[in-house]
Amino acid sequence: LGAWCAQGDPSRPTTILSSGFDLTLTNENGATSTGQPQGMSRNTIVALQWDLVNGTITSDGQRIDWTNGTFWSRCSANSPGNLDGLWFAAGDASRQCSIRQRYGTLIFRNEQGVVGRGSFDGPMHLTADWSGTLIGARISRNGKRLDWSNGTFWTRSPF
Repeated sequence: LGAWCAQGDPSRPTTILSSGFDLTLTNENGATSTGQPQGMSRNTIVALQWDLVNGTITSDGQRIDWTNGTFWSRCSANSPGNLDGLWFAAGDASRQCSIRQRYGTLIFRNEQGVVGRGSFDGPMHLTADWSGTLIGARISRNGKRLDWSNGTFWTRSPF
């Protein structure tokens, strides 16, 4: 159960949730399927709405290999998780920014209302395109601060 990363990529989040005896699987595209554990050791999952694709869970529980050739792995501690939501330029409550995270795409709105698009380009790094100007950002280990390559920063909460 919990958060997984399709192909091990933190920008492609997937989930497995429990709903009674069944599981609810959500892939990186937002499609859902009911899933059922199978086998004596219950190390196989059958995705009922995805053409009965089967997933085999590794013995350490860190990876699911699907019969369609893809895999999900546990998102590492270095994964920033979900950056979606309200942010603050320089930690200033009067300078609100936002990030909309949808699958592999990030949509940024800075404190001046300018919109940029970007994506993850590493486990704890992203790049944003602000009208043709590319600016990178290092994501803090706890996912609550972005240090932009232009010398500015955003925080999840104001100081």
